[in-house]
Amino acid sequence: MTGQIGRNAVIRIGDGGSPATYTAVGGFRTKRLAINSTEVDGTNQGSQAWRELVENAGINSLNVSGDGVFTDSAAEGTVLNRILNRNQEDFQIVFPGLGTFEGMFQVTSYEVSAAHDGTVTFSFEMASAQVITFTSA
Repeated sequence: MTGQIGRNAVIRIGDGGSPATYTAVGGFRTKRLAINSTEVDGTNQGSQAWRELVENAGINSLNVSGDGVFTDSAAEGTVLNRILNRNQEDFQIVFPGLGTFEGMFQVTSYEVSAAHDGTVTFSFEMASAQVITFTSA
């Protein structure tokens, strides 16, 4: 696989329609994705002193975070509104060469900062709230 250009990774927010239309949340410089799966320990006296994990058990989750330059776009305003109201929203996260993740997320953190000699920047985090679908690239 060849290298991928980071700026082509995109986080989009859905409009609530069916089918949804997605709008890119602008201003990002960095996007991060963490896929998590908790394990379930099934170790017992017959395990011969080795840990045994229960297959197909546990909880999967997806955490997405990013930061960038605040552009005052409508999509950025929607993200901020969602965290203030604790709403879950349909997001689409695209990483070139990897694929597309799509589903309901809840924004869990949103931070805006402004240095007197620089641009207004933001960072945010969101967590999967339901089943997330994945389509490989």
